[in-house]
Amino acid sequence: MKVCNWTKIHSLAVKQMGQPAVYVSNGLTFDNPEDDGIWRFITGELRAIYGRNREFYDITGELSGHKGSLFFFDTVEEQQRFYSIFEQPLTESSAVYACTYTADGECQTENT
Repeated sequence: MKVCNWTKIHSLAVKQMGQPAVYVSNGLTFDNPEDDGIWRFITGELRAIYGRNREFYDITGELSGHKGSLFFFDTVEEQQRFYSIFEQPLTESSAVYACTYTADGECQTENT
């Protein structure tokens, strides 16, 4: 028997795609002002990067649920720009977990 936990599954998916990626899982409960402030910060940062276009709404739609999503990028620079949102004092070690993956599927950094 073999076991494949979520970290391994993500690693395999990223390796298959061959692109740098960021995994984000939103654990915000939105039942307190702190969570609302974190969400407003995240969406404000995303709006600054993507504007109010379809990509912005697709990303925020994925992030608004409590499931996790892998976001794939054409370049490491794009990946780092996106991930930097989750390394800020307000989001780092918050209920929003994020980590980066190299194009070959290795987890690089975590915002914990």
